[in-house]
Amino acid sequence: MRPPARHWSPNRRAWGASVEAAIVGDCVVEGTREPCCCKGVMVRSKVPSMRIPRSIHRFLNRLGPYQALLTLAVPLAIVEPLKLVALFVVGGGHFIAGVLVMICAYAGSLFITERLFVVLKPKLLTLPWFAFAWRWFVTVRDKLVYWLRRTRTRVRKVDPHFS
Repeated sequence: MRPPARHWSPNRRAWGASVEAAIVGDCVVEGTREPCCCKGVMVRSKVPSMRIPRSIHRFLNRLGPYQALLTLAVPLAIVEPLKLVALFVVGGGHFIAGVLVMICAYAGSLFITERLFVVLKPKLLTLPWFAFAWRWFVTVRDKLVYWLRRTRTRVRKVDPHFS
C-alpha cells in the first residue's frame, strides 16, 4: 500500500493556517521563517520577514565606518525629535494627532533605525570609541538585568503572591 501524500489538501491547508495563527505568537521569535514545534503541532511561520532588500544591504555593507555612522544618524536625527514634537502636540490639545505622530515616530524608530543598526553594527564596531561605548552599554545593561532578576527572585521568596 502506498503511504499518504505529504502535501496538504486545500481544506487541511485552511485548517493549518488557523493553527498557525493561533500558535505562531508562542513559536516565532524575531520573525524567523524556521518551522517550530509547539504543543505537539508542527507549524511554519507565515510572518513576513522584515529584511532590508539585498541591493540596499549590499550598498550598506560597502560603506566605511564613518559613512555608516552618518547613515544611522540621519534617521535618528529625524525620528527622535519627532517624539518630542508629538508630546508638544498632545500638550497643545491635539491628542489624536499627537498620538498618531508618536506612533509614526516609534514605528520609524523600530522599522528603519533598528534595522539599519543591525546591518551597520559590525562597521560601527570598527571605530574604537564606538566599540568602547557599546561594550560599556552592554555591560551595564547585563548587570542591570541580572540585578532586577535577582531582586525579583528575592521578593518572590518574601511575598509568594508577587507576580
